[in-house]
Amino acid sequence: MKLAFMSFKKGLYYDKLWKPNLPTAKPFKVIEKKDFGAEKSALIGLVNDFHQEKSRKTWDPHPAFGTFTHEQWGQMQYKHLDHHLRQFGV
Repeated sequence: MKLAFMSFKKGLYYDKLWKPNLPTAKPFKVIEKKDFGAEKSALIGLVNDFHQEKSRKTWDPHPAFGTFTHEQWGQMQYKHLDHHLRQFGV
């Protein structure tokens, strides 16, 4: 499993966009109803929290993908959020 994660890792921060309709792992699938306004506010809060860490140079390793550089963390977060915003047509 670790080898699969490591081969996928480069795609997290590589410049190429992630493919649409990538499968979602079962534990991350949202099946209950959510309040859009509350979820939007929570996301904005998380983005702002991450932005506040912009000068932080060291991060704990990612649980699945291991260590990232400062720049790679930023690229990965951008690509992940961009992927989901595109997924929902935002």
